Amino acid sequence: MFLREQVIKRGGKKYIYHQIVKVYWDKVKKKVRHKIIMSLGRLTEDEKIIVKKLLSLKDKKEAFVTTWDDIKITKSLEYLSPVILHKMFNLFDFSAFIDKEVVRNRDVKTSSIFEILTIFRCIKPSSDLKVSSFCKKTILPYLLGISPSKINPTRIYRTLDEIIKIEDKLQKHIYNKIKELELDDLNLVYYDITSTYFEGRGDCSLVLYGLSRDKRPDKRQILLALAVTKKGYPFYWEVLKGNVVDKTTVVDLVKKLKDKFGIKNCCIVLDRGMITEDNLNEIEENSYSFIVTLTKDEIRRLKEMPWEFLRTIKEENVDDKKKRFKYYNERTYFEELKEQEGKRYILCFNPEKFLQERYDREEKIKDIEEYLRKKNAELLSAKKMLDKSKIEKWIYYYLKKRGALKYFKDIEIEERIKEVSKKYKGGYKKRELKVYFIKYRIDNEKIEEEELLDGVYVICSNLYKDLEGKDVSCEELISSYRERIKIERAFLDMKQFLELRPIYHRKEFRIKAHILICCITYLINVVLQNKLRDRDMSGLTSRMVLEILEGFRANEVEIGNIKEKKIKLQEADEQQKEIIKVLGYEDVLCGDKILKEGKDRI
Repeated sequence: MFLREQVIKRGGKKYIYHQIVKVYWDKVKKKVRHKIIMSLGRLTEDEKIIVKKLLSLKDKKEAFVTTWDDIKITKSLEYLSPVILHKMFNLFDFSAFIDKEVVRNRDVKTSSIFEILTIFRCIKPSSDLKVSSFCKKTILPYLLGISPSKINPTRIYRTLDEIIKIEDKLQKHIYNKIKELELDDLNLVYYDITSTYFEGRGDCSLVLYGLSRDKRPDKRQILLALAVTKKGYPFYWEVLKGNVVDKTTVVDLVKKLKDKFGIKNCCIVLDRGMITEDNLNEIEENSYSFIVTLTKDEIRRLKEMPWEFLRTIKEENVDDKKKRFKYYNERTYFEELKEQEGKRYILCFNPEKFLQERYDREEKIKDIEEYLRKKNAELLSAKKMLDKSKIEKWIYYYLKKRGALKYFKDIEIEERIKEVSKKYKGGYKKRELKVYFIKYRIDNEKIEEEELLDGVYVICSNLYKDLEGKDVSCEELISSYRERIKIERAFLDMKQFLELRPIYHRKEFRIKAHILICCITYLINVVLQNKLRDRDMSGLTSRMVLEILEGFRANEVEIGNIKEKKIKLQEADEQQKEIIKVLGYEDVLCGDKILKEGKDRI
C-alpha cells in the first residue's frame, strides 16, 4: 500500500486529495491493478509524513500501532553485569563439566544453579537464601531458561551438596583450563593461608580457636589455604581446621601439586611463617624451586650480613647510604649476598620503610611512656587498697598487646605508703594507705638491635635457572616475590568484596561448598581484572566496573492492546560502551536472540 496524490483542477485552482491505494495482481487480466482502500481528503505535510510512516510499518513483522497509555514496563531487570559475568563463567566451560559430572536435579541443571550462585556472589554477596529474590531482578532467568520460582532453598542446598563432591575434579578442570586458554604459564605458584572467624554457635569440627589473622582471638575460626598463579588465578584451595599451624601444610601442598595437578616443575612462593628446613627440603626433593623471605631471627643468623654498614644508616643519611645497593625501584634497593648451602640470599632495603619503622617505634615508646605516667598518677592518688598481682598482669598484657614487651625491662611494682584522711562523725582521722608505683627501664640495647633491621628484608631462593635454562637474575627474584601481593589481594577481596564472612552454614560440607563458591567467584573476578589490565584500564577495579554496568537495564515491556510482552534493552552510555568494547563483548548489546531463546525455554 502507498499514499497517492490525486490532483483536481476546479475554477482555475488546483486541489490535491490523498488516497491509500493497494497494489495487487489481477489473475484474470494478468496485470498489476490499483485499488483505492481509503480516501483521506486533503492532508497537511505533517499528516502526510504520519500516514507514510504508518504504511511503512506494514512490512515490519514487529511493528504495531498503539498509544502511550497501552505501553507498560512490567519489569526492569539488571542486564549488563549478569550477561558479562555469564560469558566469563562460560570461558571455563563450567556448565558442560558440571553437567557431565553431576546428575541433573529433576528439571533444573545443577550447573545453572551453580552459575547463579557464583554471579550472585559477584554482584550482591549475601546469604544464599537471598538468591531467589536476586534472580528475579536480573536477566539470568532469561539467559539460563529457568523460572525464578524454581530457585528455592532446597535446590540451592542440593546444588551445594552435589558440587562439593566434585571439588577435586573441579580444581583440576580449572588448572587445565588455565593452561588450555593460556591465561598464565603456571611457572610460579603463590601459596598462603588466612583465617575467617564465626559468629554464634555451631558444632562443626572444623571451627576451632587458633591464630587469628583477623585479630579476633576471641572467636572460633576456620583456615583457608589457597594457591594462585602469577596473574592471580586461584586453582587450589582447601578448608582446614582453625587450629592448624601454617608451616605444617606445605608438605601436603607439594604432594597435591605433584600428584593431583601433575606439575613437574614450578617455583613456589611462600610467606615467611611457613619456612622450616624440612619444608624447604621437601620442596627441593620434589624438583621444585622456592622463593621465601626470612624471619628476623633467621636474618640475624646469616653469616654474610653487612652488620657494620647497617649500623651506620641513620635517618639523616639514609639517602646517601642507599647508594651502596643496586637500584630496583624507589622502594627497593638490593645486594646479593654470598651463596650458602646451595641457596641464594638477596638483601633488600626499603628507605621509606626504614624511616617509617624508626618513626613508628619512637612514637609507640613515647605513647606507652605517657600512658604509664598517667597510670602512675592514678595509682598514687588511689583512695583504697589495690591488688598488686592484678597491676602486674595488666602491665604484662598491655605491653604484649602493644607489641612492646621487648622494649621494657626491670619492670617493678614499687610499694609506697601515704597518709589519707577519712571523715568520721567527730571529724577527720588520718590513716596510712599502701599505694603502688610502676618502675621500668627502656631496653636501649634491644632497640638498637631492632633498628639494625629497619627497612631490611632478605629473599632466599634455590632458583638459579628458569625452565628454558636461562639464568634468573636478582631483579627477577625480587619481582616474583613482590607479586605475592596477588594472593594477599585474593584474601582481601574474598573477605571484603565477596563477603566470605559471615558464613551462614554450620555443617562441614556446606562450609566447604560456600568456600568453593567464593573461590570460583574470585576466579571470575580475576578474569575481569586481568582483561582490564591487559587493555590499559587497570585503574578500574572489578567492583567499579560492576557498579558502572549496574545501571544498564533490560526492560520487560507489555503492549496492552496486543497482550504481548517483550524484552527491550536500554541505550548504553559512553562509559558502559567503552568497558564493553575493552572486554570484547560488544555482542551483549544485541542480545535479543539470546533472550528470546532463553525465554522460550522457561
